[in-house]
Amino acid sequence: MIGEISKDPALRGRVIPLAFHVDYWNHLGWRDPYSSAEWSQRQASYERALKLDSVYTPQAVVDGTRQMIGSDRRSIYDAVSRASHEAAVAQVRIDGDDARGSTPLDLDLFAAEVSSAPATVVRGGENSGRTLVNDAIVRKLTRVARVHGEFAQHVGGANVVFLQDPKTLKIYAAAARGVSARRSL
Repeated sequence: MIGEISKDPALRGRVIPLAFHVDYWNHLGWRDPYSSAEWSQRQASYERALKLDSVYTPQAVVDGTRQMIGSDRRSIYDAVSRASHEAAVAQVRIDGDDARGSTPLDLDLFAAEVSSAPATVVRGGENSGRTLVNDAIVRKLTRVARVHGEFAQHVGGANVVFLQDPKTLKIYAAAARGVSARRSL
């Protein structure tokens, strides 16, 4: 589904999809080569921020404020549409090796290294025999700085940056090299 979102011309410039592969299924006979305990912890943070009873996969979180089943195309498109029509409060862009922008709020600037990878065949567990497409995989995520007002921060080779409220986890702005998204992530 995330691959479809990233290629959909109707969403171009409105969403930057990111796939955080969780590791809590790795004990079921197959280890996801792109999974990380860090991504499982990030999902748990959304569980708390969104006041959910539990986490699950596949789960999609749009703009840090709306969550739904990751295979529910209609809910994802509706959430992206609603988020992309909200007035922009903050701005961020990638300029060379720097993230530049402005925000009236105290927000965390994150830099991510994101890439797609070859499909993987699941060799065990309940999805044994299935082939998983691996699009928009977050390989590395770094909290660069807490920013407020005009800012310029070095982000090196990161190809995605976003501004996130440290308490609510709401995403206020995002940018990718070669892609400009208004707000949604």
